[in-house]
Amino acid sequence: MANPLNELGWDVLIIAEDDSENRKRIELECNGNIQIFYYKKGNFVNEIKQKTTLVELIKPDIVYFCSFSIRNFFLKNRLSFTPEIIVEYSEMSSKIGDASWYRKCYMRFMEKYSVRYANRIVAASKYLYHYYSDRKINKRNIPVEYSPYAYNDQVLISDNQSYTNELYDRYKNHVVFIYMGSFVKNYGFYTMLESVKLLKQGGNKNFKFLFMGKGVELENGIKFVDTYGIGDEVEFLGYVDEDKLSSYFSIANAFVSPLNNTIQDIARCPSKIYMYLPFKKPIITSKIGEPHEIFKEEGLYFDVNKPSSLSVLLESVIKNQTKYCPINEDDHTWQTRARHFDSWVKSI
Repeated sequence: MANPLNELGWDVLIIAEDDSENRKRIELECNGNIQIFYYKKGNFVNEIKQKTTLVELIKPDIVYFCSFSIRNFFLKNRLSFTPEIIVEYSEMSSKIGDASWYRKCYMRFMEKYSVRYANRIVAASKYLYHYYSDRKINKRNIPVEYSPYAYNDQVLISDNQSYTNELYDRYKNHVVFIYMGSFVKNYGFYTMLESVKLLKQGGNKNFKFLFMGKGVELENGIKFVDTYGIGDEVEFLGYVDEDKLSSYFSIANAFVSPLNNTIQDIARCPSKIYMYLPFKKPIITSKIGEPHEIFKEEGLYFDVNKPSSLSVLLESVIKNQTKYCPINEDDHTWQTRARHFDSWVKSI
């Protein structure tokens, strides 16, 4: 929301870890009016000191935490002023199934402590909004705002037409499916591979399933592809630079975003779905949480535990029997989110 808030008259300053990825992203997404303060990565005590020093130097009216943890924290009692503190939640970390018992207890503590530490909460999913609005959790009854992720059309709709044309030539006469995310069991990785196997066994040809990202299951995924002879249909692209994403999204026929019917996935806000929206292509996902908030009953949904339910939808795209679910993309821009945030802050 940095640029949209700045356009609404806010002075926006960002405190970010000093690494190449952050610098590249900030250069891509932030205009020249956004002030950036970098801190050096260190142990949590050192980082807390750096952030406390920077907050004291900046003296902002509002401090907005994009995530809340013992490392991403500052000491309020060391400040010479009292800022308004807003904590954002985009997932419920204490419900991550693969996390250790210790990690879950720690995150549960931070989730509860944040309601004491903050003056307001921003929830990026309806589940989190209801959770933090509950007086059993929010005993101080601090304001809670529902504000999902959104898309930045200036970043995603690039002018890299030459690379887009190159991809069109590379995948011509193919129906292209795209998954972007981590290659792990919990994210439906093998469900997608199984669905490709079923499609090929059913006689479907001339399609490509592109996997963007990385993950612990990559090597096993490659073995699966070799074992079942689906190497012509599956490509693992690894990390794709942001300035090339729009080219891939432009040539895609559909996107796949698997979600499990668990609190972990119901509570989180799947940011990549919002990245796909401006391209007006079918988005195949699961009928839970935020996807259902976006697409309602008109969505293209499958059961992440049943590869056949995904292969049926993929086949319908191949046969050109699936259409884009019409929604108002303007409802999901960062400009819209910023206007709502601006009104919410000023109304209290």
